[in-house]
Order: sequence, then structure tokens, then C-alpha cells
Amino acid sequence: MRNKILILLFCIILILLSSCERTEEEKMSYIYDVEPIFISSCVLCHTAGHYSNLDLSSYNGLMAGESLNGPVIKAYYPDLSLLFEKIVAEQPSIGSPMPLGGSALTGTEIQVIELWIFDGAKNN
Repeated sequence: MRNKILILLFCIILILLSSCERTEEEKMSYIYDVEPIFISSCVLCHTAGHYSNLDLSSYNGLMAGESLNGPVIKAYYPDLSLLFEKIVAEQPSIGSPMPLGGSALTGTEIQVIELWIFDGAKNN
């Protein structure tokens, strides 16, 4: 009887743990979810050859982006990513909050970028 209870408990724990992970369909897509945000709110200033040193017009440009402290995206760690800090902080540790002079991103847009970074900032 004790073994059956332990097996049942183990199964319940496995079910709970597996339900915590998001499916591939639930994960944010760079192409469908993140890139449109950058295009509508960021690429006016952040394109190749523009005065800023960050190109948000393509995935490769974004991932090549460097700040004085290294890459602007730290995959899986939105809180350690300078790009994320710049869009959520009223006073980021470096420079000004973004978008500069434009409308702030919506809560949904910020959450999309946060989840995308949390999911590994993949080019999908």
C-alpha cells in the first residue's frame, strides 16, 4: 500500500512539473511576436548605419548588438538583458529609457519581449 501511495505522489509531482513548462506553441516567436514590436517602435532609430550602435531591424543585428557591458540580450535572463532594462526601467543603469521620445511599449509588448528572452531569444 505504501508503495502505491509513493508511486501516486511521484506521478502527481511529474504532472505538476510538466505543466509548468510552456509548449513550443506557447513560446514567443521572434518573427511573429518580437520583430513586429521592434519594427513599429524601434527601427526608426535602431537600424544599420544609424547613429545608434544597435540594429533592431534584423535578428542578426540585434544579437550582434553590444553595449559597454557586452551583448544587449542575455538569452534566458531578461532581468540581465540591457535591452529589456531599457524598455522597462524609468532610469536604466546605462543611457535613457526606450523608446526615446516615442510612446512607451505596452504591457503586452514588454511581456512578449520578456518571455522571448526567457525562452532563449531564439530566431524562430
